[in-house]
Amino acid sequence: MDYTYLPAFTANPYLTSDILYEYFNKTGILRYICYHITTDAKYPFIQIMLEKTPFCNNIIKEEFVLPSILFKRETTNYKEMILNDVTKSLNRIGCKVDLIDPDAFKGILVDIDNNSYGLVDLSKIDIKYLELKRTSSTWFVLPTEIVNIQQICNIPVSEKVVDLFTYKKPELSVLNKVDTNECYMVPDIGYTCSNYKTAELQLIFGPPKELIEDKMGYSFFTSFVIAINKHLGLNKNDNEKIGVNRIAVFIDNKDCIIKNPDIYSRNLDLFHPLVIHPFINDGKRDSYSIV
Repeated sequence: MDYTYLPAFTANPYLTSDILYEYFNKTGILRYICYHITTDAKYPFIQIMLEKTPFCNNIIKEEFVLPSILFKRETTNYKEMILNDVTKSLNRIGCKVDLIDPDAFKGILVDIDNNSYGLVDLSKIDIKYLELKRTSSTWFVLPTEIVNIQQICNIPVSEKVVDLFTYKKPELSVLNKVDTNECYMVPDIGYTCSNYKTAELQLIFGPPKELIEDKMGYSFFTSFVIAINKHLGLNKNDNEKIGVNRIAVFIDNKDCIIKNPDIYSRNLDLFHPLVIHPFINDGKRDSYSIV
């Protein structure tokens, strides 16, 4: 599958720490962007690794931000520091990573405001079938969740991250076709909700076919909250462990369409399950906290 990711070609892999500090980053905080390209779907697509600030009963704002490291002018190994930090983050969510290939670090990107970011390619890492909880500090998300919805499940994305992907570096969100330089279709997010055992199976195989407007197909919800409410409305089992699956869906307006709050897909190859989030149904319809 032929594609190009423009930021990987524009990142500078040769900046020394003193130049980086002097001209692009005097804060001592170097944020970095990790991307993962999935190629076993109908179209290749990108996921971005974000860090979730911990839930502290609103003492600090719970939101998704870019991961970062601290560095100084005299730091000589910021590349290794970033890769070590990424390795620890991936291990915490169950990804089997002993050591990330040094070539995964693509260099330093600079945005229109002269802010600098490290760029790391995690496409060789297996991120399939992850279970992400509210306590998970590392999540993989779709660019459309960052730019359009500006939240993951019901947790907001930092305004700075939204601005970066929307205005300052929109090329971070897309893959280009090699021959024409046209952008590949970017998937939207869809949700399904069911008891946890069923959700585990759907994470691997996708949801079952059902009759939709006199034709067989697959259905998802555009809203995380609506997906949960739909399940809770049909299932009254208090303290039931349920699972919400986030699914990448290619909306082609032909075989896959949106009729809010539903997404209908006729074809299996137009969606790709991403992760599962566990919840406990405590009998309260407005309780949506990830366990």
